This record gives sequence, structure tokens and C-alpha cells, in this order.
Amino acid sequence: MANLTAPRDDSRQTGDLVEVDAGTNKIFHGAAVTIASNGYAHAGAPKEPFVGVAQESVTGGLVRVYTEGVASFNCASAVGVQANVGKNVALVDDNTVGLATGNDAVVIGIITKIESTTSVRVKLR
Repeated sequence: MANLTAPRDDSRQTGDLVEVDAGTNKIFHGAAVTIASNGYAHAGAPKEPFVGVAQESVTGGLVRVYTEGVASFNCASAVGVQANVGKNVALVDDNTVGLATGNDAVVIGIITKIESTTSVRVKLR
């Protein structure tokens, strides 16, 4: 490609809130969002690339997701204990996390706070 010969709009995003294409998928506000093998965002699933947490509900089209910050997720009671603060977590489904174990776990962040035995705060990565 040649160098620019005039200014251009770079469509810059700050990075903490980005738009991703959901195709025709339904995604609810607050859901973890991952990218399927077809390249479209959808409600989070284990072992898929994690994008962030949906800032809005959509049925198809672009969805805005938070890629940074801290979000609440459901968890199994064995996860919601103080000893797990600082540990890596991976998705179980679009609103539930478990401790990241094994080589194929996609780490989405670390536990920063135990809200209850079934809910944790996660610093997104």
C-alpha cells in the first residue's frame, strides 16, 4: 500500500468500549461476549476468544462491549470463597465463571472480590 496523500478518518476507539459484529445473534446486556469460529460475536461460551461484557442487548448487528474494568459474574459455590481472590477465571457460560484450569482454558480475568458464595467480581483481561 502507498503512503497517505491526504488526511483520513481512522475511526479510533478508546479500547475500553468497542463495537463488534454479532451477525444475527442475540446478546443480552451484561452477558460475556466471545467470538465464534465464524468470526461473529455471540453470548459467551467456554474456550472461545473472550471480547468483553455486553453494554447493551442486541439481536444482530453491532454490539458494544466493555473490554476493560470489573464486572460481576455468577459462580459455583466452590469458587465464591475468599481464598480464590486473585485467581484466574474462565467462562462456564455467558454469565458464569469458574476457576481457569487446564491448558485450554481461556482466562477472562481475575477474581477481585467475593460478592456472595454464588457471585464474584472479575477484573477483565
